[in-house]
Amino acid sequence: MNVVSDENGTIKIAMRGAGAPDTALQVDYSWRSDGDQALTQLSGSVRQGYQITSLTLSGTLTGLLEVDTSGVGYSYWNEGKATNSAKVRWSIWQPDLAPLAADWKTENLNGVTNFSMSLALHNTGTFVSNILSLVDVFALCASVTYPHGEIPILYRGPSRSEIRFGDMMLTAQVSAVPEPETYVMLLAGLGLMALGRRVPGRSRRH
Repeated sequence: MNVVSDENGTIKIAMRGAGAPDTALQVDYSWRSDGDQALTQLSGSVRQGYQITSLTLSGTLTGLLEVDTSGVGYSYWNEGKATNSAKVRWSIWQPDLAPLAADWKTENLNGVTNFSMSLALHNTGTFVSNILSLVDVFALCASVTYPHGEIPILYRGPSRSEIRFGDMMLTAQVSAVPEPETYVMLLAGLGLMALGRRVPGRSRRH
């Protein structure tokens, strides 16, 4: 975690490694599914005389889906399948206030996409931010079978599924109280402590 910029009350913090670990698999026989998740916790306090008015969490994801189609049109062709999904669950806890939360999800990503979530708050004390990210992948190989089962399977074609998070960015809007034209630099106005914990992944194979 490091401060990327601090200008005019907008503070951008790079959250490297906050997303779930890269998850990928290639199936040449039968099917397989896999998944992983990660929890990143950020706790902070606002220096007296200042406030955080909003927080925005943003980032990128890259996905890949590949299925063998070389036998499409053949009478006994069994199509392969590849899917992926990713979720981000973000919550902020503040003393004596109801928690704030936002969710984002994507499915069957083949390429690059961006996400962004914002939460409005007027925090002049402490807060805890929890970022839970989850990824899942599934792949089923393609195959060709004989019609009467003399030789059950003649050919198998590979399927591949991948999904991975890029670095996340946390953007804080910080202003002075009661003079909104006065802004505080991050290290003077916010005490931040980050704790990242990876939760063991899930794997299923057939």
